[in-house]
Amino acid sequence: MKLNLFIKNKCDFCKSIIIPEEIDINVVNVEDDSYNGYVPDHVPMLQCNGVSMSPPHMITELLNLIKAGQDGLFKKKVKA
Repeated sequence: MKLNLFIKNKCDFCKSIIIPEEIDINVVNVEDDSYNGYVPDHVPMLQCNGVSMSPPHMITELLNLIKAGQDGLFKKKVKA
């Protein structure tokens, strides 16, 4: 599963997204001269497995949720 975050230059909403260091995410600047792919109708846009998400506060919350899962927050406690 690969996360793609589409952003633009001079985008205050894009700059407001906080990406935890532990998250493997592909940040794509759609205004980069070398980029020649999909450009969402609006940015920032997070995509994963065909599912798209915005606005920025929801993207940040989802990334924090993924990190919490990696840290074991949702791991089922087994009774001894």
